[in-house]
Amino acid sequence: MRYIDSATRKPNEAVGTWLASISPTDVNALRIQSGYFAAEPLGILLPVFEHLRATDAPVSIVIGSNEADTAAEDIFTLLDVLGPTRDNLKIGIVYLAGGIFHPKVYHVERSSQVCAYVGSANFTGAGIGGQNVEAGVIMQSSEGDSIDVLDRIRDTIDSWFDGREGLHRISSAADVVSLQKAGILTDKATQRRIRAAVRERVTQPGPNGFRVRRLIAFPPLPGGPPTEVSDGDSADPGEGAVEDMPRAKPATKWTLVWRSNGLTRRDLNIPTESGTNPTGSMGLKRGDWDEDIDHRHYFRESVFASLDWTTDGAGPRETASADVDLLIGGIPVASSRVTISHNSDTSSRTYEQHNFMTSLRWGALRDYVAVDELLGQVLRIEREEQTDAFAPRFRIRVDPE
Repeated sequence: MRYIDSATRKPNEAVGTWLASISPTDVNALRIQSGYFAAEPLGILLPVFEHLRATDAPVSIVIGSNEADTAAEDIFTLLDVLGPTRDNLKIGIVYLAGGIFHPKVYHVERSSQVCAYVGSANFTGAGIGGQNVEAGVIMQSSEGDSIDVLDRIRDTIDSWFDGREGLHRISSAADVVSLQKAGILTDKATQRRIRAAVRERVTQPGPNGFRVRRLIAFPPLPGGPPTEVSDGDSADPGEGAVEDMPRAKPATKWTLVWRSNGLTRRDLNIPTESGTNPTGSMGLKRGDWDEDIDHRHYFRESVFASLDWTTDGAGPRETASADVDLLIGGIPVASSRVTISHNSDTSSRTYEQHNFMTSLRWGALRDYVAVDELLGQVLRIEREEQTDAFAPRFRIRVDPE
């Protein structure tokens, strides 16, 4: 069991980081129940939805419309990304009198384990993205967490579709329209007016207020307009912070320049021994790269040759900065500037023993990659080829294989 709490303001403490780290092809079933809902974070789960649709696997989603606050437009988008109606696809809206539907639970059946998040994060941009301060626990059967409890979570979500009062089953756009006409769902314009009054009271900081920002960003949904930025978001992430993805500047052409072996705890900076501190960097070795390279020279003289390198004092250490976009499971999650460090001393014992001479310092991206779910996955470095004189950008992709 792992406790996550976005009060730390670390991206890996946001529920969205955990969801994005799960390999889509490793998912056999997905269940969600959320008191409040918005379509904005659905991009994180698009690859999972595509896989579940292709394999006709179970999907159960239960959403609250507390005080008729859920927008019909968001439910239309949910139907679009989930695809055609099928027996294993169940979507329901809960509308209660005298109380509200308030759980926040995400249950994932995987090939090798069952896992779940139970906590305070609704399936909204602010909840999944860590803009709100959210806390909860992630349970994993592979870590010894109770399978009986995990099964009860699954069964309780599914039980909403066994005729429980308060649930309205949705299988088509016509169902959404009917619920909107019945006053159970609202429209975006009305929702904005309702929430604007709330934000005016609770999210506008006073003289001593602290403005929070999203910890992670969401990929755009296909065919939709650009994602709106809520009044609570900060347009300026601050010096040294991770910037939201996707970047406005489009890539021209990406070239694969390196591929790792299965990622280890040392690569991802997840130490296991007590008192062991993470190094903050990943050594760049030969990896699983088919090309005939000498990794002691390849990264400095080929992959990162066009960067602006500087010498660290009088010693053999050189450093350079590179702009990097990070994708996990094909999903853009962050963009930041990282440091590449290279030891140019060819007379050193490290060089003679063919150990790595170049390393990538994770910096602000460490919080995204220091996640157990990424162990054993493969990291790829891609370089954006350009025809102008500017230094290229890089992409780091982490995928199951």
